[in-house]
Amino acid sequence: MAAENQRPQGPVRLVLEAVAGMLSSMNNHAKTTFIKEDPWRIFRIMAEFVDSFEILSQVGPGVTVFGSARILPSNPYYKATVELAKGLAQNNLAIITGGGPGLWRPPTKAGGKPRGGLWD
Repeated sequence: MAAENQRPQGPVRLVLEAVAGMLSSMNNHAKTTFIKEDPWRIFRIMAEFVDSFEILSQVGPGVTVFGSARILPSNPYYKATVELAKGLAQNNLAIITGGGPGLWRPPTKAGGKPRGGLWD
């Protein structure tokens, strides 16, 4: 089963269940106010971090690629990134990017198909 289809476990699940319980007892106005108030923002952020760490812990060996979204395919750095991405994919390393254009495009498409992400 893919990680994105699994229910959160551990601390994330406890936080989400507590929030769901509180929300079920509120009217619609209170619900929208509740999720926008600054005191609760830290819990939403914490839940995102914990959830992300749980998902990434299942990825295995990988490389995160950072770079400019403004680099065009004619740029030598773009061409070098294409070669780097091919090598990473051929060695079964997970490639993690922001998924945007520029230098992020070659690593995003290097594996030949999206696994866990989307690209156009």
